[in-house]
Amino acid sequence: MSRAGAAALLLAGGCAVFNPQNTPVLNTVEDAVPTDGLGRVVGFPLLLPFGAAALALDMAIVHPVSVADDAWTDAMDALWQELDWDKEYVSNVTWVPLRTGFTPAFWAGSLLFRSLFDVGSDEPGL
Repeated sequence: MSRAGAAALLLAGGCAVFNPQNTPVLNTVEDAVPTDGLGRVVGFPLLLPFGAAALALDMAIVHPVSVADDAWTDAMDALWQELDWDKEYVSNVTWVPLRTGFTPAFWAGSLLFRSLFDVGSDEPGL
């Protein structure tokens, strides 16, 4: 196995899709499947396409939207927190254009990272 393959296996363990809290649409599909009887047998052929569609929807839309506010908090904490305007006014004003330019890029990077990996939420209880 190559080093890239080993690294991919190690990173896959922290993927957001493996946490059931990050896949609400897939959880709904799983809950809709009957546990036994004829309904389970009849519904089995439909499980693969519906499950794959639910997982794709969770990965592409639902989970990224659910972590967008946490990514915004990351960007605000990293670039805009603890600015001492009273003592360092000129320095802070000088950096405002760069901070303004880097904020969307930082947010996008944090959103991508939080969408791909199971980082958790900044909100208590989630």
